[in-house]
Amino acid sequence: MTTDTDLVAEALLPARRRAAFSEHALLAEAGGQQGPPDQPCWVIDPLDGTFNYLLGLPLSAISLALVVEQVLLVGGISLPAIAELFTATRGGGASSDGTPLHGERGQRGREAIVGFDLGYHDARARWMLAAVTTLWSNLQLLRCLGSPAIGCAAVAAGRFDLYPFLAPWDFAAGWLLVEEAAPAPPTTAANRSACPAARSSRPPGLSCPGAGGACRCGIAAALTSRSRVTGPGTIAYDPAVLSLLPEDQHWWFASRTRALEAVLRPLAQHVAAGWRVLDLGCGAGNMRHHLAPYGEVVGCDPHRGALAVAVERHCRVLQADAQALPFADQTFDLVAALDVIEHCPDDRAALGEAYRVLRPGGWAVLTVPAFSWLWTYNDVINRHYRRYTAGQLRARLEAAGFAVERLSFTNCLIFPVAAPRLLLRGERVRPPLSAPVTDGAYQVEMEPAPPLLNAMLEQVGKVEATLVRWADLPVGTGLLALARRPA
Repeated sequence: MTTDTDLVAEALLPARRRAAFSEHALLAEAGGQQGPPDQPCWVIDPLDGTFNYLLGLPLSAISLALVVEQVLLVGGISLPAIAELFTATRGGGASSDGTPLHGERGQRGREAIVGFDLGYHDARARWMLAAVTTLWSNLQLLRCLGSPAIGCAAVAAGRFDLYPFLAPWDFAAGWLLVEEAAPAPPTTAANRSACPAARSSRPPGLSCPGAGGACRCGIAAALTSRSRVTGPGTIAYDPAVLSLLPEDQHWWFASRTRALEAVLRPLAQHVAAGWRVLDLGCGAGNMRHHLAPYGEVVGCDPHRGALAVAVERHCRVLQADAQALPFADQTFDLVAALDVIEHCPDDRAALGEAYRVLRPGGWAVLTVPAFSWLWTYNDVINRHYRRYTAGQLRARLEAAGFAVERLSFTNCLIFPVAAPRLLLRGERVRPPLSAPVTDGAYQVEMEPAPPLLNAMLEQVGKVEATLVRWADLPVGTGLLALARRPA
């Protein structure tokens, strides 16, 4: 919403800018971007919390930030109604009315206080409501302020633990306040990159409407901040982690994880401090502890129910679609998409997004079900769109820009027994894709196996993991690929 007050204030700014900084650009909510895009840019919201202002509530603010070469250098947020001024300079710290801020509350889970705002766009509001619905039962408090600038300042001052942002004029100054009050891990060139918001294919609210590289995705920024609700543990690889969760004790999950570890093990020589890992389609977070040795793991998934379980497991997660990821370009060093892209209506878009968020030289590891002729009711109830041949998966990866380093079948040793069983099952119960899926329908191949059979199949998985470490297997019920984004 824009009022006459916004317009009057913004009308004063171009003249003041030209007088003091004649070459600088200006980005404001009502007036858009003015001036050359390759010059230093002032990001301004002259009246944040417009409705509060109109209602006479003392929760409105003036927000001002300077961005030079995609780096925030100066930020200020003024709250005139309560006479409080927040300021920050890059490397110079943050303060409130001259008092230094050391804002990290350091609270997690049910002790955390999270602020949020819905904005004025229905799609953004729905997305934010879905996000807070996922979080609310695991928090102490949720607060909707009606002023993102004040919310950001509250994080810097240690009053909130997290605040998701909506637009660059909302959080440019506030982000610098948070960084300087509770410094994040070292900022890299990748997470300083221009916000990809101009991408018209993105759903509103999944990324901020970027401006000449002046901003970063708000949720990605929240994830890199030390002030956040959840965080990953650091787990050095140990075979004992294979039995941490109930899923790990099922032969199918255990076999897939061992094959994954065998293929990823050579990456150990490339792993460096500060690596970031995206668990794409993370579900309930059952792979986070297996991916943790390779870096800081962030998970995303479209399903709120699964994410609620992941939050209980202390995973860092957010709700997002694999076909439109809310992360800046070149954010991650490793992307894992484990039995994910077969669920995507547009698997090419999902692979394109995985490629986009990988840094040059970064790695992607994928698993998918193999062979369309093995289609069963299990594929129906799991809402699969397809199964793949090795050639199809390679072609999809190469079309997205990846260089395929490994491409192996999985469940090779049990294939002679499993394939006929799947074919028979498929002929007996193969309802059309439009058939209703009930809550009682269970993922058939994840049915609990008798303990003796489960132990035997797990031993077969161990043998197969040893084989796949040295060679790609020629046939199986699944596929495992390791690909690299060229440097």
